Amino acid sequence: MRNMRLLSILLLAGLSGSCGDRPDPFESWEAPQGPYIVSNQVAYLDKNWDELVVLGVEKKDPTPTVQRIPVEAEASVIGTLTSVDSLLLRVPGTGRIQSVKPALAEVTDYDLESPFDRFLIRQDPPTLAAWFSENAQAGDSAVLFSKGDVAFVDLTRKKDAVTRFTLPTYGGAPLGVEIADTVPAASGSRRFAFVRWNSFLSLVDIDNSKLKETAIPLKAPDSDAQVLPLPLQFVTGSSHLTALFLAQASPDLYVLDVDAEAAQGAGTGVSLNVFPTAQGASTFKTFMDKDNLLTVLVLCPGSRTAAVVRPETSDVLLYPLDFTAHDVTVFTMPVEDGKEERFAFLFSSSGDSYGYYFVELDHLADKKSKAFHLFNLPAPVRRVYMVDKDRFLVMHSSGSSPMSLVTVSSGEVISLGGIPNLFAEVFAPDGTTLYALSQSGRIVRFDTADFSASSIDVKHVVSPGSLRLVADKGLLFAWDDNGLVVAPDDFETASDAVEIAQPVLFGLDR
Repeated sequence: MRNMRLLSILLLAGLSGSCGDRPDPFESWEAPQGPYIVSNQVAYLDKNWDELVVLGVEKKDPTPTVQRIPVEAEASVIGTLTSVDSLLLRVPGTGRIQSVKPALAEVTDYDLESPFDRFLIRQDPPTLAAWFSENAQAGDSAVLFSKGDVAFVDLTRKKDAVTRFTLPTYGGAPLGVEIADTVPAASGSRRFAFVRWNSFLSLVDIDNSKLKETAIPLKAPDSDAQVLPLPLQFVTGSSHLTALFLAQASPDLYVLDVDAEAAQGAGTGVSLNVFPTAQGASTFKTFMDKDNLLTVLVLCPGSRTAAVVRPETSDVLLYPLDFTAHDVTVFTMPVEDGKEERFAFLFSSSGDSYGYYFVELDHLADKKSKAFHLFNLPAPVRRVYMVDKDRFLVMHSSGSSPMSLVTVSSGEVISLGGIPNLFAEVFAPDGTTLYALSQSGRIVRFDTADFSASSIDVKHVVSPGSLRLVADKGLLFAWDDNGLVVAPDDFETASDAVEIAQPVLFGLDR
């Protein structure tokens, strides 16, 4: 393969040439963590030497450059912040977080003062939330240790970036933390976060730690059962934030309204409503109906039911389904007179259902259950992707055809064969080009406009593996535990790609 011999020499020379003073040979080798894709940089955390090994690649020549960035001993990766091309690391036993820009070898330290062990990354605006798990232990750096401690980091700042809260605990550590969308308001935009507890929520203003939190008790409408809130979804409007969530083993949809002008802590400006749906409620999607009212489509697999909830009018309508649907996609599609209507695609990604529902959401009031149209496909459904405003690409879990193209308006189904056992698929921003890996060891490119396909063989990435497209750099990254493949997104032959086996990358022969 092109540059393969040169690449091995380059990486080994780069590894040995920049080692500096290294410890004596270790008795055991710890496999590197990664890769972490940050723009056109590929980072691996090598704990054997306490450093990030960073490969920089370009589309015109994927042969990588190599650099090393020292990190703290025992540091671990929290995740990537793609919006600012950074990698976030924590130093265990301390309250320190490091933001690393691999392209610049730039490291920014944030001191959270407590050794948090649970994190949430919000990409836009770039924000980190940190809290304690139930089994967290205080580190040497912790002056005070409370499972009610929560911190937020504004990752656009280098100084004065951390906001801390010490909240009342409700039966242990938080179940999780969610950061809401920024809420526009006449008095200035506001950023809220919710901390989930057993039968409680805490609402805080991220930018104002002096404002007292709001404790929101959660109660099941018809019982004294505990309410364990699941992750929240958010809808923002002018001066208002709507937070919606389901609860574990509960048929109820909880809807919170926060008035950004009136919410000044201690319960002000917050209201909660609970809407019963059906047994087994597990997932939901929000959309604005034709009258611009917030509407929620809730799937209840436990009772084979779809519930439609309109919080502003308190309407709840239940529709029986002929199969167990676990997944839903809501989309808009052009209709007559240049207007658009809202539709839903209900399916199950469990890999054993051949059916799907096409739902006319704007006609539920007049058509009722007749707005639900049941169709069958030639093979079980695994995943569904919206290709354009009238077509879906359905990936199958088995059968002779790996995928089908469904035209929604006509119901036409075209089975697309030729490359079986695809996985790890990703769409390009144009919505028509699909990239995937195959279990036969290939990277595949498929055009849903003309059904053309191209593929190249790869040696070091097999199932299970991962695929990532960095569209603005025109690069594809495929990897598994054996190694990494870098290819341009418009590849023509296998010689366009560079493959890196992990033993070569780290100078060790396994």
